[in-house]
Amino acid sequence: MLQNSPMYAYLPATDVARARDFYERRLGFRPKEETAGGVVYEFAGGTACFLYPTQNAGTSRASQAFWQVENIDREVAELKSRGIGLANFDMEGERDANGVVTAGGAKVAWINDTEGNILALVQPIEQRHHSLVSRIAGRLRERGLRPRRFGPTAVASSALGALALGAFAIGALAIGRLAVGRASIARLHVGELGVGKVRWLRHGAARR
Repeated sequence: MLQNSPMYAYLPATDVARARDFYERRLGFRPKEETAGGVVYEFAGGTACFLYPTQNAGTSRASQAFWQVENIDREVAELKSRGIGLANFDMEGERDANGVVTAGGAKVAWINDTEGNILALVQPIEQRHHSLVSRIAGRLRERGLRPRRFGPTAVASSALGALALGAFAIGALAIGRLAVGRASIARLHVGELGVGKVRWLRHGAARR
C-alpha cells in the first residue's frame, strides 16, 4: 500500500541555480544528492524534498509543502534575521504582529521562494478544554506541580474506585439506618412491647 511507503515533496524551479542559492545560502540547507538536474534535501523524521527544473514552476497558488515546527515564533525570527519576510495571504484567523496566523488548531506562517513556490510553517497548538480536570491541572501547574496524564487505565481505575466508594457509602448509610431503627425500638415503652420483648431486643440481638 502507498501509505506504507515514504512520501516526498516536489519543489519545481525555473532556475535551479537561483533556487539553490535561496535554499542553501539564505536558508542554510545542505544538499543530500544531485540528480536529474535537481537536488534532494533531507529533513527530520526521514522526510525530504526534490528541487527539480521545470517551466511550470510558480504556477500553483497553493502551498507546495510545509514544515511542522515546535516554536513558530522562533523560526519566523530566524527567517527574518536571514532577510526572509513572511508572505501575507488573506486568511481567516487571528494574525499577530509578526504575521503568524492562528486558526484551525494551529499557528501558520508562509514564505515564498525565488521560483514562486509557497511554503508553510505550521505549529500545532493544544486544544484547551475548560473541563474540571483541566482546571485542576491548571491550578497544580500554577503551584509548580506536574499532574500526571489521565490514560484509559487511570480513568477506568478511578471510575471503579468511585463506584466502590459509592457502594461503601450506601452500605454505611443502610447500616446506620438499621442501627437507628433498632435504637428506636429499644427505647419504646415497656407497656407497648412487654418485658420479654425488650429483653430480647437487648440480649437476643446482641447474640446475633
